[in-house]
Amino acid sequence: MQRISKSSLRAIVMGAVLAVAPAHGATLEKVACLGFAAYRLSDGRSEAIIVPSVGLIMRYGLVGGDNFLWNAPPGDKSITQWNGWGGDKTWLAPQALWPLLFGRTFPPDPAWDKPQRAQVLPGARLRLTGAVSSAGVRLTREFSMDAGGNLLIAQTAEKVRGCPMLLALWADTQIAPCDAVYLPITRQSIYKGDFCWMTRPKKKVAVKPVSATRLEICPEFSTKVSDFYKIGVDAPTASLVAVKDGVAFVQRASRPPGDYADSSPGGGLAVQYFHHGHKNPLLHYDELELLGPLHPFHVGSRWTHVARWSLHRLPSGDLHFPATQSALESLLKMKG
Repeated sequence: MQRISKSSLRAIVMGAVLAVAPAHGATLEKVACLGFAAYRLSDGRSEAIIVPSVGLIMRYGLVGGDNFLWNAPPGDKSITQWNGWGGDKTWLAPQALWPLLFGRTFPPDPAWDKPQRAQVLPGARLRLTGAVSSAGVRLTREFSMDAGGNLLIAQTAEKVRGCPMLLALWADTQIAPCDAVYLPITRQSIYKGDFCWMTRPKKKVAVKPVSATRLEICPEFSTKVSDFYKIGVDAPTASLVAVKDGVAFVQRASRPPGDYADSSPGGGLAVQYFHHGHKNPLLHYDELELLGPLHPFHVGSRWTHVARWSLHRLPSGDLHFPATQSALESLLKMKG
């Protein structure tokens, strides 16, 4: 994990409180981040920093603690070539359609790189509205905190022009290197080993079921060999847990029935994990991904997918400690 510093975030300067949610004391304030105007949403325990100019959440962590989100190093070419700052963003799946929509497999639609319009809403809520993409879809995201300390990210896709197509909302969170990542699994999975290799690694990696319902990934990074791989699971619960130094970062969402992008029939990969093991240590990160089901989008269609984030201190930083294992099991079963 990374701490906010002048070298990585340049500065965060607290401003006036813009809005308060009286029910639980969440506040929304103007700050500066990456040299841009930004907003800090906090309930006093955890905080998120959102940057409309790049449309991203660039910090999420406990107040005074480390940043769970990965931030691109200053000068990285991804920042200038596309919106490659890191952090958390929303895309449209399947990626296989991207060449048809805007002529390339990667980077994403140029519309997603444009600054987003920010609106401060009652109850310490912030809404970002993006440009219309090549698919004729406008993405909006609304951020808030509930009384339980959850950061709510309501992602909405609205079809405003163009021909009908099957699309899904895709939440993608780039996180700094951590101790372990946990994904839910089911013994009723249609995939061998209860998970799907979407992209296989070049070498053997530490991926293993540690219970009937939990897959453990211990990311390993090298400065000698780049290695990238991706995993998906078809469990009935859409959740992920990343652990660093005794703190668990939980992401979860609803897991409605339906077909999911890049999945075999009956094996919807609503939860996906991507390992970005670059030789450059500054480019070491992982991605936590939550997807909604595919929907038929025609002009006037509108779908929303809500991600819920939370932070939890574990009984111990030792991942093998029984009480820690029990806590991780419970956290992964939390439903969206």
